[in-house]
Amino acid sequence: MNQSSPQSIHDIFAIWGSVSTMANDLGEKRDTVFRWKLRERIPEDAWGKIIERAAMRERLVTASDLLKVNKPMKKRGRPVIRKRRSNYRTA
Repeated sequence: MNQSSPQSIHDIFAIWGSVSTMANDLGEKRDTVFRWKLRERIPEDAWGKIIERAAMRERLVTASDLLKVNKPMKKRGRPVIRKRRSNYRTA
């Protein structure tokens, strides 16, 4: 088994050679895996499959590796809208 630790998220994707191959191997939609690659982030619920399927390709990937190479998650949700102060005073 190849023991070199992935240095970037692209090293993880390189194990499969193409997004389509990776998607098929993981049982995910091609577009889903493509978005992971664009965002440079693989969701935690897919890590188990990534680790298992990489091992089947004789590549060692650990949860620690995935944690290291994943970009941080962006904030979600709508921005807070603050009420504007009124210039009018009420008596």
